[in-house]
Amino acid sequence: MISSFDYGDVRYFRMARTVLGRAIYWTGVYLIDGLLVDSGPPNLAHDVRRLVSNLAVRQCVTTHHHEDHSGNHGLLAAELRITPLAHAIGVSRLAVADTHSQLYRRVAWGARPPPPPRRSARASRRRDSDSG
Repeated sequence: MISSFDYGDVRYFRMARTVLGRAIYWTGVYLIDGLLVDSGPPNLAHDVRRLVSNLAVRQCVTTHHHEDHSGNHGLLAAELRITPLAHAIGVSRLAVADTHSQLYRRVAWGARPPPPPRRSARASRRRDSDSG
């Protein structure tokens, strides 16, 4: 189940696995100007694939390694040619499959396969070449 809400230029996609029509546990991703913030849980890969294909997503950035935020990184990279970015600290956690998640996380979101993050997002400072 995915529903969307607009907040100015930001679109929020609220998503959850459902059982008997009821959401188990909500999570979400954000889209702003072609940038997807997080990729959603792996058990909603079909919906995320359709969503990303329809919205002209050009890049993805990851807030953290939990499967409800990074569960479709492999899909983005392999099928949609989008390399998800992550902070340097998170890259090593994302490089391995999440094999020890708690039961509620596996039920609500599924198990995250090892995604292929290759770059890290780093804060950059703009330096004024005129200052000395």
